[in-house]
Amino acid sequence: YDLMQGLLQARRSFLIRLSSTAPLYATERIALKRFREGLVYYWPADAQKDKRPPIPVRLICLRVQRKIKLWLMTDVLDAHRLPASTASKFYRWRWRNEVFFRSYKRTLGKVRLLSRTVAQVHREAEGSLLAVQLILAQGVMALPMATVEEAGNELASVRQVLLEMRAEISYATGMYLGPRQRGSYLQRLRQARLKHVRRKRRGGRKNQVRQRWPKRADHKSPKAPKIRMMGTDLKDLLAETLGIEG
Repeated sequence: YDLMQGLLQARRSFLIRLSSTAPLYATERIALKRFREGLVYYWPADAQKDKRPPIPVRLICLRVQRKIKLWLMTDVLDAHRLPASTASKFYRWRWRNEVFFRSYKRTLGKVRLLSRTVAQVHREAEGSLLAVQLILAQGVMALPMATVEEAGNELASVRQVLLEMRAEISYATGMYLGPRQRGSYLQRLRQARLKHVRRKRRGGRKNQVRQRWPKRADHKSPKAPKIRMMGTDLKDLLAETLGIEG
């Protein structure tokens, strides 16, 4: 609540994913089964107790799969300014950030930094993050111009590009690579990238977990938020905090 109020005071907008624990209220009863988007109020119990005003938000329901729905909340109440399709695109971009940091931590092995001073840690983190960006840029630049826009909708494979870079370095030092010697570096890089794109189009495994850990709980998608209907007392408090004359 304080974060949202700070963003609103700074004239910034937000788009947040919701779960069943979000304190949402409505002046009328809402049926979530056929709900697509509408006006609700984000109003935690602490804010009600301190008589702080609720935050009017627009609740958006996106259908990700057949039985899975994605619930987003934004302070942009005008649907023409932020359509549901644009909100869905923003959320997909957020997932790309998650994949980027996974590649940074796992593919490049940057789970733990090795420097001993704060200044060196900052330099190590900055240099390694730039290295990931350069690896991704190499994979995109190897594509033909006709497929760059098409490939922009897919995620670049850091591992595939990294393997080709290591193979090129090994070939330059005189090590035997067998079939990898055929073609130039950009051609092999382009083939590795396109294989990754085709694999993403076919769809990955339903279960992305390679190894099950004893103490790790399986991922469960957040449930739909519970929109509570305001009673008479809350409606009076709503009018009081928002300055609405009855």
